[in-house]
Amino acid sequence: MEKIISTRSWIKSFDGTKLYYAADIPKNCKSIIIFLHGFSEHLGVYEYLKDKLNSYDYGLYRFDLRGHGRSEGKRGYINDFRYFLEDTDVIVNLAKKECANLPIFMFGYSLGGLIATSYGIKYKNKINGQILSGAATMPPLIVQGLIGTLFRVINIFHPNMKINNKIFRFFIKSDNPKNNHERDHLILDEATLKLHVEFLVKGIKWLNKNISHYNMPCLILHGGNDKVIIKEASEKLYRKISSLDKEIRIYEDLCHELVNEQNKDIILDDIRNWIEKRIDDNNEVYV
Repeated sequence: MEKIISTRSWIKSFDGTKLYYAADIPKNCKSIIIFLHGFSEHLGVYEYLKDKLNSYDYGLYRFDLRGHGRSEGKRGYINDFRYFLEDTDVIVNLAKKECANLPIFMFGYSLGGLIATSYGIKYKNKINGQILSGAATMPPLIVQGLIGTLFRVINIFHPNMKINNKIFRFFIKSDNPKNNHERDHLILDEATLKLHVEFLVKGIKWLNKNISHYNMPCLILHGGNDKVIIKEASEKLYRKISSLDKEIRIYEDLCHELVNEQNKDIILDDIRNWIEKRIDDNNEVYV
């Protein structure tokens, strides 16, 4: 593998909030991938993903969502779900400036998958395609129905009420012996009710209202044994979008966090093959 040029820094978003980001670019880079992490996480959870993508000669931009990791913003809080889209666009613009003429793909996991899909609707033609893994395009079963209604009502009066995240973490990597989340001080132990409502209610509602406007090339991935976001969410997404270039793969025995499970190399090779088919020898993307 050629030399990697690595950057760790902060960049100001549209409202002055500083976002912490990492850029790792191989010397002979063929393509750029912008990665969006999941709820309560931070970019440092995905070091293996970075190393693997760099070994493919792909550059990787990661950033901590506002209110997460080292980025600024009230911990576990967001005023409006759409702020995530504007933050993402700041990173896209940075990548396009620093890596001009290279194709850019976006890879979103869980909450990051919801953000990526929503970004694809609002910002058409700015990037070349997306990989959506366990995308939260449908609320988890535990917050549907009555609980979801209670969230919305209580949020009116107590948006800063804290909710412990352990109930979500329990379902994510229960079959992964290398789960170090409990010892990671940058993982959010709790998040506000406001963030939950903006993410699980308003964000998902906006996406599904506008889903037919999504027409980006995409690879949709989901674990068949996912207990957080059921696989039917991605199957519905695949049916509803207007993309002519779209693929879906369900990994029947795997859970929610595909790229950190024991079989992660299989998934990463599938992602590589999908990208390679869309890039020719001159780093141009097939339309």
